[in-house]
Amino acid sequence: MRNVDFAKGVLKGSMAGIICGWSAMALNRMTGAFPIESGLAFNLMTFASGGAIFGIVVGGLMTIAKDRLPFNTSLAKAVLLSTGLWLILQAGGQLMAITNPARFHVDWGQTLQGLLIAVILGVVLGFLWDKESNYT
Repeated sequence: MRNVDFAKGVLKGSMAGIICGWSAMALNRMTGAFPIESGLAFNLMTFASGGAIFGIVVGGLMTIAKDRLPFNTSLAKAVLLSTGLWLILQAGGQLMAITNPARFHVDWGQTLQGLLIAVILGVVLGFLWDKESNYT
């Protein structure tokens, strides 16, 4: 059995997720795709937490699947995983919108912004993945 370093996936995934979460706040500020309902300090924590959770999942998938993915670079593998996970979650949202359109609806601005944020997370994780760190 090969050695799987989950600590690397969790650490680098959470770092990438926090960076991505804060990038999402900046991107939303530029696009206005969805309304921000709270103050800056609260949103910094919320977006960092949400980004870290998504990043940890993608980082964990990266530790498990990196040798099985079709690309040679960590950057391409991380973008594939983050975008793939986002597409799966988006498909679930689409199914909810189909089954209960009165409650769930598709907002294409948020959809496109979410796709861009997933790509950004993959790019950041891909760059971080190959960097050596004292913690992993």
